[in-house]
Formats: sequence, C-alpha cells, structure tokens
Amino acid sequence: MNNNVRTQYLNRVELAGFVGSARRTEVQGRTLVSFTVATNFARVIRGERIVETTWWNVSAWEGKGVPQDVVNGIAKGAKIHLIGRLRNNSYTGADGVVRTAGEVLASTVELLDRESLMAYQTS
Repeated sequence: MNNNVRTQYLNRVELAGFVGSARRTEVQGRTLVSFTVATNFARVIRGERIVETTWWNVSAWEGKGVPQDVVNGIAKGAKIHLIGRLRNNSYTGADGVVRTAGEVLASTVELLDRESLMAYQTS
C-alpha cells in the first residue's frame, strides 16, 4: 500500500501540557471528563523568545486508555499527556446560527510529573 494512501486517512493528535479546567459527567455508569489543555510553542524571533500558548478542548471517556485514577487526577494545573483524534461538533447557538466547535477526543491520557512534561516540550 502506498504511504500517501495510508496517511491520507490519519487523524491523530498528541498533546502535552497543563489542564486549565475540568468537568466530569456520569453517562450510563461511565465518566466523561471534559477539560481544556494549554500547550506552549516557543521560538526565538530576532533574539527575542516568543511563547505561543494554544488552548484545546478535550473529552475523554473513562475506560481502557483512561483509567479511573487518571480521570480523578484530571484537574486544574495537572500536567498531562494525551493521544486522541480531532472531531468537529455542530450546534445551533441561541441566535439561531449553526456553529462548529473542534475538540480532541482522547483515547489515552497520562498524568505527568514536571520532568516528564519538560521532556515532551523540548523534544
């Protein structure tokens, strides 16, 4: 199989950063945690270090790649590494306009210590 054909269907996201906010919801006996993650991208422009922070909306279901102890540890300030896929959700706003919002649907989530997070950010 040609590499171009295989990668044309690839939808994978890998993030390492800090949790901003988190909300848990019980759905049919399973926990859904919706949270935000801040990632930083640093570069030097004309001798000045510039840090660009991007906020991501993430959802993760408790289960195989996201054990209960990890779900419980997802809280503001937690250092996190996740793998998932991008998806778009459409909704109708109060003004009647249809909007689309993107999110990462995480399949694997890992809580990190500070040293592990720094290793992800510098590699």
